[in-house]
Amino acid sequence: MGRGNPYDSRPFSFNKPKGDGSMATEVGPVKSVEVPLLRPLKIPNRLAPTPTQGPRYPTKVRNLAGQEVVLADPVMTRVLVALMDTHAVIGGAACHWGGPAALAEIMSAIHGVMFSESKRP
Repeated sequence: MGRGNPYDSRPFSFNKPKGDGSMATEVGPVKSVEVPLLRPLKIPNRLAPTPTQGPRYPTKVRNLAGQEVVLADPVMTRVLVALMDTHAVIGGAACHWGGPAALAEIMSAIHGVMFSESKRP
């Protein structure tokens, strides 16, 4: 088998370029091309601003330092996902039983860390 590709059954010597160096090289004259300067696109920011108020359905936990941290209640996240899924089933759309509901606790903790400091950019 060849050494470069595990699915290649040819001997290793066939995978090497030839000794004359002509493999994939351009030998003719090359014309230079002028290109305009690149400028970044001006795309408006469509992201929502950082929330100024706390979670609508909060729960309190303590971090390793013993400080109280306010997080979004993962139970309420599961309830809201269940309501969304009920509406989706009635309307004939796809459901999200496993994804968002299973990640409710993780997302609550991650967003708690993200929004723990109000003056963070």
